[in-house]
Amino acid sequence: MNNNIEKSKMKKRTRLYAKVAITLFFTIGGCCGRLVHLPVNTTVTEGNRATLQCQTDQLLTVFWYFNGKEIFYGGKISLKYSSKFDIETISTVSGTYYNLVIPSADTWYSGLYTCGDDEGQGEKQSAWVTVSESPIREANGTTEANDNSRASTGTDAKLIIIITAAALSTALVVGLFTICIYCYCKRKKNNFIKSNDSILIHTEASAQPDHEDALETDSLRTNQEEEPLGNASCTIATEDINDKEDTAKKENSEAVHLMQTSTISDKGNSSEAGIHNC
Repeated sequence: MNNNIEKSKMKKRTRLYAKVAITLFFTIGGCCGRLVHLPVNTTVTEGNRATLQCQTDQLLTVFWYFNGKEIFYGGKISLKYSSKFDIETISTVSGTYYNLVIPSADTWYSGLYTCGDDEGQGEKQSAWVTVSESPIREANGTTEANDNSRASTGTDAKLIIIITAAALSTALVVGLFTICIYCYCKRKKNNFIKSNDSILIHTEASAQPDHEDALETDSLRTNQEEEPLGNASCTIATEDINDKEDTAKKENSEAVHLMQTSTISDKGNSSEAGIHNC
């Protein structure tokens, strides 16, 4: 910070001294300096060295301006541009050259350069500097353009492939979704039909017991109607059995009676035989 302040003060002091010297020169000398050798428009290839010549016939140095900004004043280059420019000083019989040198040109150096005599107070002359691209850079630029074109073409192809793949994927998903919905609806329909069939079968099954009940009722009625006949047959059979039992009893009683009779007769015969023996 202090260095910047000191540099600013020094710059102002230098300008003040220059103005005082110029005033004294014009007051005492009574004449103005002039530029002997003027800068001219220059075209330089990028990367090459360029020199702008400016010669004055006075003892005072010149000022150089780049696009209106001071780059050389008070016999030195501005600190801001010290890495950008050089000053080449050549003394001759006709005056002193203060040539502005561009060490290695690039597009940044393109612009308007002005040389001012008598510390910038005298005659001024401007010249344009144009920096053109080097053939190598142009070739590189062409190569880069071709590479960029190829890259863009490749990028476009990749983009098309990606879009196509996305479209196919979307179509596939939609197709699968449609198939799933169709299968779901078909399954629902089949289930609905099956449920209706089961309801119908259940209804028919529930109706069958009523029919069976009706059949049982009819059979009961038939049995009830047939019961008197059965009872009558049972009565007749019972009477037959009773008759047979009575007959058997009579026969048994008669047989017993005959046996008793024969026994008695035997006993009588035996008694008569005993009496006779006696």
